[in-house]
Amino acid sequence: MRNPQRVKAMKLKKYLYWIYLSAIFASNFIVADWLFSIVHTPFGWQATLLSNDRILELNEFLACVQFFLIGFTFDNFFKFFIRRYNHHHPDNAWSDILIQASVFMFYGLVTFVGFIALFEHSMSSVIASTSALGFFITFATRNMISDIVSSISLQNNKLLAIGDWIEFRDFDINRYQVKKMDFRYVTLLNDANQLTRIPNQRVLTMPFVNISQQPNGSMRHIDLQIGVHNNEDRIIEILESAADYVCNTIPGFINNFSVNVISLTTNMAIYRILYRCEPTLSFIQTQGIMTRQAIRFLKGAGIILGPIGHARTAVEIAQTTIEARFMELYPYGVLKVLNIDEARQLASRVQLIHSSPTSVITQQGNTENCMYLIAEGCVEVFINQNESSLSIAKLWPGDCFGEMSLLTGEKRSATIVANKFSTLIQINKEDIEPLLTKNALLIEKLSKLLAERSSHNESKLNHIDQTNLINQNRQSIAQRILSFFKIKLD
Repeated sequence: MRNPQRVKAMKLKKYLYWIYLSAIFASNFIVADWLFSIVHTPFGWQATLLSNDRILELNEFLACVQFFLIGFTFDNFFKFFIRRYNHHHPDNAWSDILIQASVFMFYGLVTFVGFIALFEHSMSSVIASTSALGFFITFATRNMISDIVSSISLQNNKLLAIGDWIEFRDFDINRYQVKKMDFRYVTLLNDANQLTRIPNQRVLTMPFVNISQQPNGSMRHIDLQIGVHNNEDRIIEILESAADYVCNTIPGFINNFSVNVISLTTNMAIYRILYRCEPTLSFIQTQGIMTRQAIRFLKGAGIILGPIGHARTAVEIAQTTIEARFMELYPYGVLKVLNIDEARQLASRVQLIHSSPTSVITQQGNTENCMYLIAEGCVEVFINQNESSLSIAKLWPGDCFGEMSLLTGEKRSATIVANKFSTLIQINKEDIEPLLTKNALLIEKLSKLLAERSSHNESKLNHIDQTNLINQNRQSIAQRILSFFKIKLD
């Protein structure tokens, strides 16, 4: 709803502006009438001949004022009509610099005509006397004139606007935001928060893309070098899952991506992930996110990466085991509370299971004393609601589900279905039981983490203090773990 006081202020401003325009227009008639009463003509220049050897008379002074008023009147009415035109035709709006240039040219024309009329010089003699000077001035300021013309072209053709994000294809740091545009320069801010001023003429000749005007955001990519001994179809599938996860779960990314092998070296294949995102996200930020998730998904799938991101040798790949995959993935989920020795002990007990698309992994309401850690692929979470099945989430490598069933024995709260070919790490009750026996600290850590996760949404929904709710849930979960595993702590 519009603010009544703001509406009233806008109306008052509009009325005052109309009074201002009317006063300017009326002043022209007042001066013309005054001149008519003195020299019997409303056009003062017809009865004026200025020279440098005497003081101005009243009619001569009024003739000069008349020329000034003509230019000033045109200036204001021209801007008024251009603003109305821009308001009704935003797609073809005049830029500010084009308006200023037009007004400047008209003032120059009025001055030129006034000089001829008031001093009674012929146009040919004035042009002849000023042509040499004009040529010299034009030559001396040719770069400035070129920048001004380029600025008009950039703005009036809507190539650039303040606040736009642009990419220069031949720069190392090639994403810039337009911070300022003037007659000579475009001021740009890069991802390192450094300001750069580039002449308008140079900007116009440089290859750039205005990504703020692109309907599908900014196109970017990362390249990964992976050993040729790996199955390229499997690597592409893993990287597509990583890109799918990023583009559908992280704000600012657009669900538009592709993965391909782009070249080969002696023993490495180079894979490229093309993706789109909002131009406001920096290159470093988006490349870091996409690269980290690609590494996470590759490690979860058993592709061990070296310290610089290259896949290791075939012998090392062959030595990849379920234990190694578990050690790569457990820090992402609820099991991150385990210390390294506890994680290694649990890794020696878990097992891999494989699920094909649409296969049901767990069924809501069932009692199953195990949890799953996703190593590869994607699963979808469904809950039964009003006699129908409702999809509420997708889970990706590093995510886990079923932890409450594993630790407390409660029934499954959702149905989990494989969204694509997936590999899961299954952790049974008997696998984790040795870690919990007489380990009060681990039970406390698990209880606290599970309580924080369950209390977050509950506190928002019921407007309950989250700290108190976490403490209550932590104690309840700890008691249920102790009861389910029949543990008695001293």
